[in-house]
Amino acid sequence: MPHAPVLDVYLAVYADLIFGEYGNRLAELHARAGGRTSLSRFDRRRADARAAVRAWHCADVPFAFGNLDDERLSFLVGGAPTPADRTPARRMVRAWADFAATGSPGRSPVRDSATEVRTWTTGGHADPRDQPTADLRALWAKAEFPPPRP
Repeated sequence: MPHAPVLDVYLAVYADLIFGEYGNRLAELHARAGGRTSLSRFDRRRADARAAVRAWHCADVPFAFGNLDDERLSFLVGGAPTPADRTPARRMVRAWADFAATGSPGRSPVRDSATEVRTWTTGGHADPRDQPTADLRALWAKAEFPPPRP
């Protein structure tokens, strides 16, 4: 992210530290033990009068369950949903329904640190994309993550 604003770099590093890398490592350990898992990332951004609004923990829930218009969940959406939110929401609901019906998430399972991650976005790229993460994962390769304490 050589040309990104400092805030974007900070948020990317912090999100990977708190959520991303732990999830990646757990998925890889599960795969090595014979399990099957897939990864996805919710990367929603939209303009706000004051600043860019980015995805935060659990912001994907109303999109995945098709309840964007539930006022009780507006804090997860970041206010009223926009027209750009509707297409990825429909696609996420369909993907989860297909997964529930078939057991297949529609992408390759995790094998190692080179596995691509399904990325859900809004705006100009409403189609989910499988993105390579090997370069990003290489940055974290030497970082030790202690197991969580009970």
